[in-house]
Amino acid sequence: MRTSHTPKLPLRLCLTLALLLLAPALATAQTTTAPPGDALALTGVTVIDGTGGPPRPRMTVLVRGGRIAGLFRTGRKRLPAGTTELSLPGHFVIPGLIDAHYHLLLNRGEPEETLRRRFAFYGGVTTVRDMAGDAVKLAEVARAGVDPGTPEPRVYYSAVLAGPTWFSDERVKLMMHDRPAGQAPWARAVTDDSNVVQVITEAKATGATGIKMYADLSPALVARLSREAHRQGLKVWSHLAIFPSRPGDAIAARVDAVSHAVDFVWELVEKMPAQFKDASYRTIDWTHMRPDAPAITKLLGRMKRQGTILDATVLVTHDRIAERQRALPEKERTIKDPDALDAWLFGVTRRAYGAGVRVTAGTDIQEAPRRQEMPNIHTEMELLVTRAGLTPLAALTAATRNGALALGVARDYGTISPGKVADLVVLSADPSHDIRNTTKVVYIIKGGRVHRRERVVMPEN
Repeated sequence: MRTSHTPKLPLRLCLTLALLLLAPALATAQTTTAPPGDALALTGVTVIDGTGGPPRPRMTVLVRGGRIAGLFRTGRKRLPAGTTELSLPGHFVIPGLIDAHYHLLLNRGEPEETLRRRFAFYGGVTTVRDMAGDAVKLAEVARAGVDPGTPEPRVYYSAVLAGPTWFSDERVKLMMHDRPAGQAPWARAVTDDSNVVQVITEAKATGATGIKMYADLSPALVARLSREAHRQGLKVWSHLAIFPSRPGDAIAARVDAVSHAVDFVWELVEKMPAQFKDASYRTIDWTHMRPDAPAITKLLGRMKRQGTILDATVLVTHDRIAERQRALPEKERTIKDPDALDAWLFGVTRRAYGAGVRVTAGTDIQEAPRRQEMPNIHTEMELLVTRAGLTPLAALTAATRNGALALGVARDYGTISPGKVADLVVLSADPSHDIRNTTKVVYIIKGGRVHRRERVVMPEN
């Protein structure tokens, strides 16, 4: 680490940077940045900008005021006076990772939850889209996450809307703050008779970025909720299957993003279950479900034309359903052919990507820091490459630019270009060659603040 060829660094900053390099692994990492008003330059790096374009070697990323102020070949321009230079030959810079399907489970107590968020952050996750939770606590976490010096992801969250029958789900109790089930603005039971304008107005007042349509909503209500949410400036996110609404109903309602690629299958079933509780993967003959079915081709074509984003969540389906079923003796399996389910999951995701549908990297699995070294998004990206046919660069785009597009924040986040907020990850190996190299995190930069990668030590249970 060295300065530019102009003035020397202040003694205080030199000491800070020296300590950063020498510090041992801590439960929480040291943080540094250039002094207020000064610039930070990452020099000699290979930039992978999140657009899917080829890596650009020997580049300088200049950061000022928390944003990217310049991007140019190292040595081509003189660095501004007072610049703090971080010389990183042999390193790779990508945009901060965005987990587009996250669940911050805020019921374990603040010390535990803080460390879990830091585990994600020190693994390169700078932003998450929380897909239904306690908006009161989420608003607090989101406010804290704005600070570049806080080693936690930025948090955007949703208000979940579903039919009254869904609110018997046990998970609902965790988010209601003693309100009756379905009677919170961020967790609302709606019917065809609901005042949709009021429902959306109250959802927006919670600070949510978007609504999430979960289940037990008619096609007509799905369309009304989507129109009103868009009218009020909210993003519209939904499950692919919103029983009794089919995937085609969600796409026809022009939602911004749909979750769970496995649920394309409900476009092919003869009779759609009337409610979420009636739906089961056990009833589906996965061996006869074809990703190239005409109905799927038609649906993917419409998604491409409309710009509908697919939040595929391949990890949760592969790991929590297919893998667990495979591990059981055949006579104990509730899904007869988990290999066929897996083939459908990755086959339909591959088809969506091949059809030009934008895919995000969303995990839908809470981090387990006591059992894993890195956040789940790295495994999600690896599966997108190894099983769903994305290139490493496309998987990186899924976890950066496409996540920002799903959130509606692509103006400021998701790619590396002048004017964008400087949320970056510095890697010691090339992820465009091997997607598993996204785990080789050295620094996480949030709003221009440099955080060195450290291992988060979780307390014993």
